[in-house]
Amino acid sequence: MVAYKDEYGDANNLIRGALSDAWAASQVIDKAPDRDAVRRASFVNSSYMKDGDMIRLVLSYQAKPKYSLITLPFTFFVQKAVVRGWTGERGFSGGKDSGASEDPSQKKVYVTDTGTVYHTDPDCSHLKVTVIPATEDELKKARNKSRHKYKKCPHCGRSAGTGLYYIDPYGECWHTSLTCPSLKRSVNTVTLEECEHLHECADCRKKREGSGGR
Repeated sequence: MVAYKDEYGDANNLIRGALSDAWAASQVIDKAPDRDAVRRASFVNSSYMKDGDMIRLVLSYQAKPKYSLITLPFTFFVQKAVVRGWTGERGFSGGKDSGASEDPSQKKVYVTDTGTVYHTDPDCSHLKVTVIPATEDELKKARNKSRHKYKKCPHCGRSAGTGLYYIDPYGECWHTSLTCPSLKRSVNTVTLEECEHLHECADCRKKREGSGGR
């Protein structure tokens, strides 16, 4: 929502104020089935669309004893969730006869900055980055969709990290930082004529042919 506002200048107050500590509390605390079990909940350490357009929800709270006879120390618990802000695009040309006489070479397709194929499906999984955290032991056993081991990222692989590694099922490297530039995937819309040196993504082709496409 914030990405949409920044891109198109939407001044809607709901969109402008959506990502805030109050919004996070209303979505996480107010809707939690066990909200009476926590007290002094706070999202003050959260941040929105910073450090590479990341959204970080950081909840600190105290656990409220279920039975009054149980005494808990004055301890705060912290839970954190991190995701990248939405940067996708979805369009529709409109018109039931749209594209009927369109030049095939001018058909819109999708390519990444470092990709070796073009995509005809804007929702192709290869165009998206799915970040999965993994421990060191899990990383040793992990394999990507091509059944290959993950290699060290040339950008963040040398940093100490936090003890967690981050992998993409369709990627080739493991990362120690969520803000690593290799975890960002720029998708460009071009004409088929502009990428005639590339071949079509196998998954996109299967989906297109399965739906009766040519």
